[in-house]
Amino acid sequence: MARKLEKGKDWNEKGEIAYGVGPVHEDLKTLQKALNSFTSITGHKLDVDGFIGPKSAHAVKAIYDAVVKKNPLLTATPFPVPDTKEEVAEYAEFIRDWVKSTAATALSVTVA
Repeated sequence: MARKLEKGKDWNEKGEIAYGVGPVHEDLKTLQKALNSFTSITGHKLDVDGFIGPKSAHAVKAIYDAVVKKNPLLTATPFPVPDTKEEVAEYAEFIRDWVKSTAATALSVTVA
């Protein structure tokens, strides 16, 4: 089950990036892989390195906007739509699950 990740325990930040601690690093890589399934919407491919930056926040927002444009009834999410790398790191598990289910279904995308 998805949970909100804690800064200092599950993830930290340094400069322009947020990064996972322990197994969360692999979870962030899994999120990046899932986001890369939507490059036709996001306009760019993320490095799958477990380091979350502004491009990841942009990708989630772009996918969210595309989902809502297609179906306005899907505005509710189990996470605040991220504006920052910190929000992506904090809600990574919720975002990953939403991308793989709701977004993939709404936008007819197969998530790797």
